[in-house]
This record gives sequence, structure tokens and C-alpha cells, in this order.
Amino acid sequence: MRFDVLGPVEMRRADGAAVPVGGPRVRGLLALLLLGAGQVVRTERLIDGLYGDRPPRHATRALQSQVWRLRHALDGEAEVEFHQSGYRLAVQPESVDAHRFEQLAAAGRRALDSGESARATEALDEALSLWHGAALSGVAETPFLAAQAARLEELRFTALEDRADAELLAGRCRGLVAELRERICAGPLRERPRGQLMRALHASGRTAEALALYEETRRVLAAELGTEPGAELRAVHLSVLRDEPADTPPPVALRARGTLPPRSGPGPVPAAAGAPPAGARRPTAPTAPTAPTAPTAPGPARRHRLPAPLTSFVGRDEPVRRLGDLLDEVRLVTLTGPGGSGKTRLAIETATRREGDVYLVELAGQAPATDVPRAVLDALGIHDAPVLPVAPAGRRRGGSPVTDRLVSALADRRSLLVLDNCEHVVEDVSRLAQELLDGCPGLTVLVTSREALGITGETLLAVTPLEVPPADGGTDPEHALRYAAVRLFTDRARAVRSGFVLDAETVRPVLKICRALDGLPLAIELAAARLRSLPLGELAARLDDRFALLSRGSRTAPPRHRTLSAVVDWSWDLLDEEERTLARRLSVFPAGATQAAAERVCGPFSGSTLDLLSSLSDKSFVTATGEAEPRFRMLETVRAYCARRLAEAGETEWIRRAHAAHVTELAEAAAPHLRDAAQLDWLSRLTAVHDDIVAALHWSTRADPARALRLAAALWSYWWLRGPAGEGAERMRDVLVSAGTTPPPDLAAQYVICVAGTVLSMRPTPDLHSHLRAAVALGDGLDTAGAHPLVALIRPVVALATGDHDAELPPFPDAGRAEPNAPDGDPALRAAMHQLLGMLHQGRGRPDRAERWFTVALDGFRASGDRLGAIQVLPELARIAGWNGHHERAVAFVDEALALAVQLGSTTNEAYLLGRRAAERRSVGDLAGAETDSAAAGRLARAADAPELVAAAQHHAGETARLRGDHASARRFLESALRGCGGTWLGEEIRVRTLTALGRVSQAEGDPGGARERHGRALDIVLVGWDLATIADTADGLAGVLVADSPVTAATVLGASTALRGVRATDRDTVLAVRDARRHLGARAFRQAYGAGSALTRQEGLALLARALSEIRE
Repeated sequence: MRFDVLGPVEMRRADGAAVPVGGPRVRGLLALLLLGAGQVVRTERLIDGLYGDRPPRHATRALQSQVWRLRHALDGEAEVEFHQSGYRLAVQPESVDAHRFEQLAAAGRRALDSGESARATEALDEALSLWHGAALSGVAETPFLAAQAARLEELRFTALEDRADAELLAGRCRGLVAELRERICAGPLRERPRGQLMRALHASGRTAEALALYEETRRVLAAELGTEPGAELRAVHLSVLRDEPADTPPPVALRARGTLPPRSGPGPVPAAAGAPPAGARRPTAPTAPTAPTAPTAPGPARRHRLPAPLTSFVGRDEPVRRLGDLLDEVRLVTLTGPGGSGKTRLAIETATRREGDVYLVELAGQAPATDVPRAVLDALGIHDAPVLPVAPAGRRRGGSPVTDRLVSALADRRSLLVLDNCEHVVEDVSRLAQELLDGCPGLTVLVTSREALGITGETLLAVTPLEVPPADGGTDPEHALRYAAVRLFTDRARAVRSGFVLDAETVRPVLKICRALDGLPLAIELAAARLRSLPLGELAARLDDRFALLSRGSRTAPPRHRTLSAVVDWSWDLLDEEERTLARRLSVFPAGATQAAAERVCGPFSGSTLDLLSSLSDKSFVTATGEAEPRFRMLETVRAYCARRLAEAGETEWIRRAHAAHVTELAEAAAPHLRDAAQLDWLSRLTAVHDDIVAALHWSTRADPARALRLAAALWSYWWLRGPAGEGAERMRDVLVSAGTTPPPDLAAQYVICVAGTVLSMRPTPDLHSHLRAAVALGDGLDTAGAHPLVALIRPVVALATGDHDAELPPFPDAGRAEPNAPDGDPALRAAMHQLLGMLHQGRGRPDRAERWFTVALDGFRASGDRLGAIQVLPELARIAGWNGHHERAVAFVDEALALAVQLGSTTNEAYLLGRRAAERRSVGDLAGAETDSAAAGRLARAADAPELVAAAQHHAGETARLRGDHASARRFLESALRGCGGTWLGEEIRVRTLTALGRVSQAEGDPGGARERHGRALDIVLVGWDLATIADTADGLAGVLVADSPVTAATVLGASTALRGVRATDRDTVLAVRDARRHLGARAFRQAYGAGSALTRQEGLALLARALSEIRE
């Protein structure tokens, strides 16, 4: 697949055929991802790029919808990968014409610099041939893409100018005149093509015209800009006057004039208010001569006062390039970021690559006032008393004598001054930087500070921690090494333990360390150094006490960098008292806090909470994310430090209580809306504070069980929205154990909801049986009119969870005639009750009734806008359709559920449903489609870090391989699936179905003993406490292996399973078992045995299966 942006945004297959992309939004998304091809483009940048300053209300969901459309358009030709921070189009940059163009243009420029005109022309011609219209045509009006389009057009102009230089260098001048005149009309203020035209005219014998063009250029620049031609154009003028040949290479600076920095992804470079435009440097004015200074002032030779690095520089290639570009464009750049993020190392690495004088001034040990200018003097090597300088022209005298000496020393030099660690003297550095920049036209200043200087012309570049693999990124060592934090730890670990390698054994603890330390380079280096004395696993396990653990740094490092605690101490000491109070209290928010949340939990304060938060952000203590309602987050290391300070202040318990109260209020406000049309909005709000939810629930479970009950009950729908993997079940179970079986009277309903929600997700363990009894007793005493469906139906829910098929169902009418007792105005509650009734009938072998209830429920969920309810019901309707042989209808049900899961952004639900669709596709022989769905389900499940769903995907892959006849692959997949099963209902179901599949593999391999053992294990699991449909499916597997030795028993079991399920199975394996049993017995005997089984009551059928299980074990 090839991608074009140098013209209309298009996709083309290898044969050149165009692939439809979609509407403007999809094309804009494709363009944004292509400009960052192979790189993760942050979600915020994509939303800004598509919607600008007017994003839709549910911007993240809108973006996900566009991603889904783009994936559909790509149709598997390329992958749009989800990452924790954004999306990545998994294509090689070379497949995008813009990237190929830049590579070829750069190659042409290098050849031109080397004087190889033919090679330069060839490369530039190939580069320019890639253009087929205006850059990003059709999407250039999309916010931010307009800037990218302008950038690409600028690069095209530069390539055209480079090609003209190559032609001039080769002596081909006459044909250029008309082309260059046209180019000047397109860009009348560009000096380079004017210089090229002057050279071409001169070489063509038209020197008078060349000189006239120079005079015209002077008039244009004076009229339009009030300036004179640049030094380079003046040099061309002089060469014409001297009658020098046109093939003399032009000055390098003239060739570079007008170019923009290399691509750094979509979006502009952030700059402080009042900063000069990107690409512009402050005009250099001529300066008056200055009086001579003392002989120790820097001489004309290049000075380079930078320390030589002792370790490799890892993971910052892009920031070095970007910083270098900024230093070419502007005169003051400040690197900001938290302590230990690598600001100093980035500054030094970039400075070593600069031309001209470079001076490093380390200010960490300086006091305010005159110490800062004197530290700069020392860095410049000026120690003796100077002769008093004459102030440069245009600059007023009146600065301090030391500052005047600095201005005199630097006024006529092109220098880079690196001012390192300025946050504690930020005001003094600001004043000094302003004076030096005003008085020294050739000076560029690079500052590192945890706080910006805040002066006009300052450009900020945030130095963020190294990228860390997301929690859902898997554990493949090769994949992990793509992340800079992992590479840094591995590099430093090898330095202290020569045999260290990142492999399957070490990758998990390394990932844990890098994530726990937020990717902070200094923290990672301190951690790697501890490998001298600690095993890797122990190092990872002890990071809960990171400040004690990482307390031994390099003896030669500055004191503030020798320990992790010292790094944060330095920033803490720069805060005032109210900032410290807010900072330590914010540590209770693991997901960060909005202004409102901070005021609610951490306040009150004497001043504005927003001002305090902004100040903490300015000082790199917190990071603000989001536009509409910023969320202020701390790095985990900073949060752990502040939590220690919170404990020292004796505020931990009451702040945690206030935090739990805040989270509970939010959850209770969200609960009713998680089942209506506002579902997406409220799900997004809760997802943003998921870590806060977990923290509040964990604390409440230990310290305030009553609040834990309220919170857990309010979150029941939220856990289900997050997917079927059972995350909430374990948490609700812990709450029940903490609360006991006698909740406060006003929390009886919440207690019942927690019990029901737990057992609907996981098999009841022995310690839950007392809670089941208590919940039933409490539910009987509650008013069920308008109650939550889990309260109204607690008895049948418990019966369903415990496999009590004799329990009486509620006296609700048939689905076709009337509806259960529920508030008329709450269709979501009615639909939820219908869903539960469908589950009860399905579990009792009544698929026709179940289908009616599920259909009524689906109508209710659609009417109320409850996508989750629909996602839960549609797979059950698909299951029943599959039983009846309507597999196309089953696939349609699953497809509808999948589309809803994508809308919800529920990766786990999407993974689960892809597995369900794979099963339906296998049923109709579409093994290729089943294989594709299984693989996609596995990728999503691994990305979501959902082991049971990974196991489900492996089960489906194994079943597909078995049906292909690839028994070795099937066994490998299925045994892997068996190892990943957990204790939830989903995990147990996967275990049962995987054992059944392994039994069939053993049977196909001629191992009847192994087949009986696996089918027996599966049946042993489900005979007690399971729904009849699953029991029947498992019994069909056993019947298949009984056919050879006990065909009568096999036929009877097949009949009994049909009776238990309520419908004859139509899957391939059961159909084959029926055929084999009929062949062994003959048609009449088979009908008798099968009929005898199908005539059994439920109790008799279960007893038959128990006897069959005993027989195969004898």
C-alpha cells in the first residue's frame, strides 16, 4: 500500500489502484497519522488536528469513530494501532510520498553540498516528481493541517531552489531564466531565487539585467520590509560585479535560507506568548566597536566548555533534533520538566553538536543576585579586572558592571550560552538573559529549569520522561526495547552486570520498574545501579519504598542527583507553604485532579485553588492535561514523595476519607446514566478517574465498609461496561468480606446489588455462601417496585449462579403479553429485568422463552440508549440463533454488538465478541474468517491486559486449527488457553470448552484414553452449579468419544443433552457424533436410544451424565 499527501490525500495498492478513503474527517485523520508514519500520534494532537478549538462534546469517542472508519477503509492492508497515549499507523515512512520526498530532497542537498551536480539533479528530480497537486489537498483546511501543508510547500520550494543551484553548478543557465522569473513571482520576498536568477542572467551574458534585478530587489525589500538584502545576496551581487563564473557554489547560508525544520509530526512548536514566529530570529543589527577588555576574555577561536559524557545517550534522538532546530530559529529556549527528566543531559548533548562558542553555566549551587552573572563570567573564563567597556550601540548603560562586562565579551560573537538548573534563581536569570539577548545579537541562550523564565521571546520545550510501554502493551522483549525507558535501563544494567539481557525472564520486572519510575531517566539509572547488590526481581518488588531503595547514586553527581529523594527535595524546597499543602494532599489522586476535585478534597485555601495548581504546573510539580477541564497529574515518583509528606503532616486518613467521599458522590451521580443515552459521556468521566475509583474502593474496604458498599453498588454497571473479564467481581467480593453479612439497614439494597453483581461475574466461592443467603433474606424484605433489577430478581439471580434449577421463578407473565413490574418511566430497568429473565430461562433449557425475553430486552435497551445492555443481550440471541442453525443471523447479532463495543471504546468487549464471531464463522466453514477474528481478538485482549480473554482467543484459534486438521497447532493453542483461565464465569467456561476441544484433538490423534480424561474433567466441572446449555454442550463432547465403545450410551447422552438444552445442536462435531452413533447402531436402535435420552427429565438426564462420568473413570 502506498500513501500520497503531496496532492490529494490518497491510498493506492501496489498495482496503482486507488483505495477509497472516506470523508474529509477520515482523510484528515489519515493525513495526521501519515505525517507521523511509524510513530505514535497522541490522542490530544489528533483531536486538535481534526477539530481545532471546537471539538465535539465527546471528542475521544468521535475520534474512535473516525479510527474505526479508517480501519474499515484500510481493510487490513495496514494497521491502525491503539497505544496508551494515542494511535500509530503501522506503515514504513518510505510508503508515504512526503517522507520519500524529504529523504530524496535531503540526498539532493547533500550531493549539492559536495559539488556533485548530476547526482543532486537526479535526486531532486525524483523528489519533485512525487508531487501531484497542492500538499494535503482537500484537508488543508483541517485545523493544524494547514500548517503542515504550508511546511510541505515550503520544502518543495526549497527543493526547487536546490535543483536550480544544481543546474547552475552544471553550467545549464539559459533554460533557468524563465523558470526562475516565474518562481520569483510566486515568492517575491524570497532572496534565494533572486540570487539564482542574477547568476543565470550573468552566465547568459546579461550582466546588466542581473545588476538591475539586484537594484529592484533592494527597492522591494525596502518598500515591503524596510530592510536591505541579506549578506548572501550581497555576496552574489559582488560576484557578478567581479565577473565570477556562475558555477561557483553560492554561500551555504543562501542555500539554506527559507527552509523550515525537518518534520516533527503534526502540530506547531509551542512557544511562549510574545515569542518570535517559528523560523524567525531577531534581526541582527550592526554594533559599535567596544573598548578592549582584559586579555582573559574569550578570543576569536571556537570555545567549547562542556563536560565529556561518561555514559551513552539513550532515547532522545528526536528531542535533540527538535531542540537543534529551535536553536536555529529562536534565541531563547527553556527546557522545562520535573527533576531527573534529563534536561541537563539533553542540553549538553545538543550543545556539543553546535557550531561556534558554547559555554555551560551550572547554577545549582548559586545564590540569587550577583552570583548568577559572576557564574557566567567564570564560565567564560573572565577573571581579571577588565577595562570598562563602551556600551554597544542601541543599548543603554546602567546595568551592573558584571553584566556590562558580559555584554562586552559576547557582543560580537556567535555563541550559545547554556544556563543549567535555574529554577531557584529564576528571576535573576530572567533579568540577565534579557540584558544579554538585548545587547548581544549573536547570542543564543539555552536554559534548563523546572520553571519557565517568563520573559518575552522565550520558547518552551517540555522535557518529558522517557516513553514507557503501556500496561496493556504485552511482554515481548523485542517490543519492549522499542521504548526508550526500557533501553536505558537495559543499557545501565549491562554496565553494572555484564551478562544482563532483556529476555522472557527479565522483561516483566524491567517493565514494572520502568513504569513504576515513570520513565524518569535519573530514577531508572539509580534503579539499574542497585543491580550490583540486588536481584532484578527483588529490585522490582521493593519499589513501593522507592526513596529508601534508590538512595545510592554516583558519588560524583551533584547532591540533588545522588538519591531519588534529593531530586524531589530540591523541587519541594522551592514551593511556598500553601503550594506544599496542596501538593501533599493531591497525592491522594492517582488519576490526577480537576480544579473542582482539588477544591472539594484538598481545600480550602486562602487564595485561588486554580492559581495554586497553575503554580505547581509552572514549577513542573504537576502536569496539566486536557483542554475543556484540565486534570492536574503527578508523576508516580512525585506522588509517592508527596504521600510521605502527607503522612508526616498527619493528614493521610482524613484526606483519604474526603477523597473516598468525592469518588462515591461521582459514582452515585453516574450510576443512573450508565444505563441511558448519556452512557458514553459518563463512562468517559469514570474511565478518566479509574485509578481514583480503585484507590477509594481499596481504602474504603479497609477503613469504611459502609462507604465501600455504597461505592461498589454504584459502580456495578461501570464494571460491566469495562468488559466481561471480571475486574469488578473481585473488588465487590472483597467489599462483601469486609462488610459482613449484616449491612446497615439503609444500605440493604446496595448490599444485595454487590452480592448479585459478584456472583453474576464469578462462581460463588464457599466464603460467599453466607452472603447469598443474607442477600436473599434482605431482598425479600425490600420494596421491589422501581428497585434495581438485581434487587428485584435476587432470588433467581442466586439460583442462576448456584445452578439451582428447581428454584421458583418470579410470577412474571409471558414476554409476548406483558412486562415485569418496573417503573413505567425507566425502560432501562425494565430491559435489565427482561435480560435477567432471559438468562434464567436459557439456563433452564428453555431457549424459545429465553429468546422472547432477550428480544424484548433488546428493544428496551435500544429505546433507552443503553449500549451495554444491548452488547450483553445480542451474543445470547446469537447463541440461540446458532443452536437453531441460523448462523448468518447469529453473525449479524454479533456484528451489531461489535459496533456498539467500538462506540463504547470497550476493548475487552470487542475482544470477547470477536471470539464469539469466530465461533459462528467456524460453524459455517469460514475458517479463514474465524482465524482472522481469533487473531484480532488476541491482539485486543493482550493490549487490554486481559488474560482470560487472551485464553479465549487462543481457544478459538485452537478450534480453528483443529478443524483444519492441524492438530499440533491446535494442541499448542489450546494448552496455552488452559493455562490462562481464571476463576470468573468466563474463565471457567473457557476452561470447560478448551478441555472439550482437547478431548476432540486426542480423539482425532487416536488417543481415546486422553480424550475420555479431558471430556471427563470438563463434565466434572459443569455438572454442579452450571446452566443446562453448557452442561449439554459438554455432554455432546463426551458422547463423541463414547461412540466407538458404547454407542448406546453415546446416543442416549446425545438425546439427553438435547432435552437439557431445549434444542438439537447443529454444530459440526455434534452432527458427526450423531452420524457415527447412527452408523454403529443402525437407524432404529439409534432412534430408540436417542429418544430414551430425550425423554428424560432434567434430574434423570443429569443422573445419566453422572453415571457416564463414573463409567469412563473406572
